[in-house]
Amino acid sequence: MLGASKGLGKAVALALLAEGAAVTTAAPMRDAIEGWKAELPGDQAARLTVHDLDLFESLLPAGVDVLVNNCGGPAPGGVVGTPSDTWSRAFASMAGAVFQLTDRMIGPTLDRQWGRIIT
Repeated sequence: MLGASKGLGKAVALALLAEGAAVTTAAPMRDAIEGWKAELPGDQAARLTVHDLDLFESLLPAGVDVLVNNCGGPAPGGVVGTPSDTWSRAFASMAGAVFQLTDRMIGPTLDRQWGRIIT
């Protein structure tokens, strides 16, 4: 579950947990997830950042049934005068993670002949 630190992503992650799903959450900052994860009984949710691609890949053999690509937007601010490196970081964090995680999940999903990728 990408973008699980707040808003829609957090609500979906908590709903999946309430249904008994094992949920791995991802957000740009681990601390944002740890805050609400601490409220859960036991260790119901693993967590990683969108940059932990090796960790995500290590989860694939166990079977990832659903990948939810829910990404936030760039930092608040105006378009005019925004440095190009700010745009590059925002794009890499949002679209780059979606492309890379989806790419890593496609093969195992096809091998198992089941899985869902929601973007």
